[in-house]
Amino acid sequence: MTIYDPTALRRELHEMPELALHEKHTSAYVAEKLKALGIETHENVGGSTGVVGIIRGTEPGPVFMLRADMDALPFVIDGKPCCIHACGHDGHMASLIGAAMILAESRDFNGTAHFIFQPAEEPGSGALAMIDDGLFEKFPMDEIYGFHNEPREREGLISTCPVIIKAGVIDDVDYALGAHIRPIQDVPAGMLCAAVRHTASTTLTIVIKGRGAHASRPHLGINAIDAACALMNGIQAIWLDPKMSWSAKATQIHADSGATNTVPDLASITYDCRAQTNELMDDLLAQIRRVAAGTAAAYGAEAEVILRDQSPACLYDDDFVAEVADAIKETAGPDKLAPDCGGGGEDFHNYKLARPEIKAAYFGVGVGATPGLHASTMHFDDTLLPLGVAVFENVVLRHLG
Repeated sequence: MTIYDPTALRRELHEMPELALHEKHTSAYVAEKLKALGIETHENVGGSTGVVGIIRGTEPGPVFMLRADMDALPFVIDGKPCCIHACGHDGHMASLIGAAMILAESRDFNGTAHFIFQPAEEPGSGALAMIDDGLFEKFPMDEIYGFHNEPREREGLISTCPVIIKAGVIDDVDYALGAHIRPIQDVPAGMLCAAVRHTASTTLTIVIKGRGAHASRPHLGINAIDAACALMNGIQAIWLDPKMSWSAKATQIHADSGATNTVPDLASITYDCRAQTNELMDDLLAQIRRVAAGTAAAYGAEAEVILRDQSPACLYDDDFVAEVADAIKETAGPDKLAPDCGGGGEDFHNYKLARPEIKAAYFGVGVGATPGLHASTMHFDDTLLPLGVAVFENVVLRHLG
């Protein structure tokens, strides 16, 4: 029997990154590996690059689906556009091929296993494309399982409940204190701020469904790109309270009919949305939904707004924040307390949202991080980290010492 080393598979897949709906070499590689294992393999599922492998057990039973994503992320390095597997999809595919190898060897189970290799996870359109292509009708299933590498977990751990709130971890918590290093633009190196004023953040993808047609007869189709462009202009025209901070920024656009002379029937736009308060975020999302529905209808298309990731705005207790400020002055010195700063989004605030009685605060540690957080070349002075440790210790001992 063919034996694959998942590590070697991952490294080979890492060398062939492809963007959403362009995973041609990747899908061919996956299909080749499945076929070599004697697995029934279906290609071009979803009208593009989706792959489905089927393993039937020795006895009838439930049908379950195991899924991995295939697309890479776009980058610009040294002024040149490229794509990189920077989200772990190469590892997901290698793991799923490895699971298929083990099950294909013995087939000693009851039921059927469907192995789904899905394109276009990043723009949020790949699953919908496969469903629209009849995934569930062609490959009926009873259960669906997926997984993702998790950078927030310790190496070697597997988490079945990423939201620890549901596990009851904070049921008996009275105080929640968080911290984050700050870039030099927010807090000077060697100083600390008592509160990082995070905004609410939402990542969403709008999928526009039109109707394909030959470009010489565009009146027979509904161009998803035209509708997407109009939709983007509509979102730019959204008006909210000018005294409040908010934004909706398009960060990814995907549309490809597969040829240069056809009108595409599918397009997707991913937005990064920010709002100063949770209530303002609710208003922003409501307006985006109205713009999406109205614009799509004007073109005879359909639009679906898919919320992908959400974090609430900061929810702090003033007395606890004041206590953290005192701890900073005691441990680092009165001249080391910097003004509060902004700081993007943070899911820490879900704790307070879930249990409002918890007293919450979140401080920032100036470590001279440059050029900024999330930059590929970010570096900072790790000798300043003990400043944050001292604040944690001081606050804990105030209550438990």
